[in-house]
Amino acid sequence: MARKNTIEGRTVRAIIWHSLSVRTIEELRRTGSLTLGGESRVAARQDYEQLMTGRGLAVLKRSVVRYDHASADDAVDSIEFRRNTS
Repeated sequence: MARKNTIEGRTVRAIIWHSLSVRTIEELRRTGSLTLGGESRVAARQDYEQLMTGRGLAVLKRSVVRYDHASADDAVDSIEFRRNTS
């Protein structure tokens, strides 16, 4: 299976969800032969519709941002303090 969130993986997922019955997919998931998440059905349907209309699939850009929770708390406290003293 293709890596998660690649065009290839999304294409395969769309074809699988469109081609197989829910019962078959559940059986494959139960036996460990298929590792599609349950919520991927909606995304797979949307991807399938895009593929069938000829629009193709766009790369989804994602990023993870880490931040210092103490700094964020200090910023919120500062904003609330200014609001209460004005």
